Amino acid sequence: MTGRRVLRIGASLVAVGGAACLVAFVPHLAGSTWHDVRTQLLGISATTAFGLAALWIAGLATYTIAMTSSMPGLSHRRALALNLAGSGAANLLPFGGVVGTGVNLAMVRSWRLSVRQFAGSAAVLNVINIVTKMLLPVIAAVVVSRQSNAAPLLRHSAYFAAALGFVVVALTVWALVSQSWARRLDVMVLRVSRGRYGEGEPIWSVQQQVRAVFRHRWRGLTTGMTGYVLLQWAMFAVCLHTTGVGVGPGAAFAAFAVERAVTLAVVTPAGTGIAEAASAGLLVTLGGNPGASAAAVLLYRLFVYLAEIPVGVAVLGAWASLSVGRDGRGRFAQFGRAGRAGRAGRAVSASPSPIATAPPTPSSK
Repeated sequence: MTGRRVLRIGASLVAVGGAACLVAFVPHLAGSTWHDVRTQLLGISATTAFGLAALWIAGLATYTIAMTSSMPGLSHRRALALNLAGSGAANLLPFGGVVGTGVNLAMVRSWRLSVRQFAGSAAVLNVINIVTKMLLPVIAAVVVSRQSNAAPLLRHSAYFAAALGFVVVALTVWALVSQSWARRLDVMVLRVSRGRYGEGEPIWSVQQQVRAVFRHRWRGLTTGMTGYVLLQWAMFAVCLHTTGVGVGPGAAFAAFAVERAVTLAVVTPAGTGIAEAASAGLLVTLGGNPGASAAAVLLYRLFVYLAEIPVGVAVLGAWASLSVGRDGRGRFAQFGRAGRAGRAGRAVSASPSPIATAPPTPSSK
């Protein structure tokens, strides 16, 4: 085992341990205890639990509209499998999106789908996810700034979050529009890599793919992403109502927006620990009950983060079994090759020069 691999494994263990510690301290950070949180969670009825599960499944199914729109030839059933398998891998590790890319790439190859389209799909969905997650805090900041009981520090923080989100969205859009920027970045990559990834313009090529997909399939992309976010918001609102947090719609949406945006943090898997603490802390700051706030956020994350790990592993296992049964060990071996390529940061692109992409999932979720 090389020193680099040992370092990578050690960093992953530290990140996962840090996330677990942060989650363990969420009730205390919210001003409550685990006893209060357990009391809240154990009081949830079976009907409510099934309702939350139904919203979670409906959200995943709705997101397949965006996935199939970004990748022609991909069915909704296979899009759901890609989403769950990629999320299951990504939610386990910091920077797990690279591992998820290897998983998704192997699945796409086993289905005889276009690898070039997969690269374009991953790029498109990542752009949509980033823009959406950064737009939510902008909207929430406007809502919080209009709260009459908002403290000056909170109001100023809301303004800062809105400005930051706007800048990120503007830079993302500019990166899609500016062809000169893409070409200059390609030159920089070739100089740094010293030609190890071949010649060509991989970044410019992917940029053109993304623009083409947006131009021709924006309706499906917008419908799938909007529906997915609305269903997630509905699930978050149900969690708040079930535990009796006691805040208004504006404060509830602000906490939801913060949780979604913080999941972009790659320090821990899917921002675990940081997202829960930030969302629960904001709910308490805006007048929510401490124990109920911590319980609501943890209940929500139980579905959008934790549940995707065993379900994703089960989907991956089912795909692996079917692949071995149909094509023998040769087909299943693609997972190992694709996983190593993903960990090396060499996900496929539209050109002969590979670039790194993350799996086409929403959660990194």
